[in-house]
Amino acid sequence: MLNLEAPRRFLAYKPTGKFFKYNISQVLRHGFQSRVPYLIVLVKQFTVCSYNAAFASFKDPYGEMQATIHANVLNEYPDLGTGCVLILKGIGIFSPSPSSCYLNVTLDNVIHILAAGISLE
Repeated sequence: MLNLEAPRRFLAYKPTGKFFKYNISQVLRHGFQSRVPYLIVLVKQFTVCSYNAAFASFKDPYGEMQATIHANVLNEYPDLGTGCVLILKGIGIFSPSPSSCYLNVTLDNVIHILAAGISLE
């Protein structure tokens, strides 16, 4: 059974500190020329594509953003899905137009994944 209490608590406040120095709102507002040093995000929506990659919607306490997840990440973390929390580093940004951008998540970007339904207490 999916425990949604932990993700709600994750999104309920605006944390500060080095782990939230970079957040989705900042990425969308300012953009990054190379890579985002690190992000902590909740997987809000998750869809696996026919070529074994995935599209996702990430959320943190500051905003929401679309992402693509490489097939190697799915192979390494088969439980990845809606409700998981990802701790990421060095994430690439893809901007097909000035008004849109996507996070590109590869295996090298993943520091840790907290599976959906795990209690933080």
